[in-house]
Amino acid sequence: MIDPALRDSFAHEAWANRALLDFCTDLTPEQLRATTTGAYGGLADTIRHHLDAAAWYQHRLGLERLEWEEQDQHTDDVAELRRRAEVVEGRWERVFEDGFDPDRVLDPAPGIEPAEHIPAGVYVAQVFNHGSEHRDQVCTILSTLGIQPPELDVWAYAYASGRVRVDPTPTA
Repeated sequence: MIDPALRDSFAHEAWANRALLDFCTDLTPEQLRATTTGAYGGLADTIRHHLDAAAWYQHRLGLERLEWEEQDQHTDDVAELRRRAEVVEGRWERVFEDGFDPDRVLDPAPGIEPAEHIPAGVYVAQVFNHGSEHRDQVCTILSTLGIQPPELDVWAYAYASGRVRVDPTPTA
């Protein structure tokens, strides 16, 4: 079970990914390939990169690698990106099911020199930072195309998910 202190962070991550992919459903192929200065790459490629990285972090935290991530299978297909987002989202519970020690130092990732010894908690923190960073880049690309991007911040999640309770307006 995900630590209750992290529940909203993971819920926001999943909600924001779904909301962004829902927003991108009606974009043209040209818009999905659009980029801008400072972005990772094209709009769809930036989303794919973010999802691949999340799958890699899950692998570093003890789960099996996913075929599409391991083989670096690129796609601009929003439906396929949504499927990948759902797979990644569904695996987070497994990372935490046997307890989670954020101070556990992971073995170095193969092929990375020099070897890096990184605590598990740093990978979890990176999930949220990396997701926000790349979703912001996608929103910047949308803005450069003249498209108003969706609100994807934690406050938007909190209101959309009912995590904010608003008292009724008093009547006179």
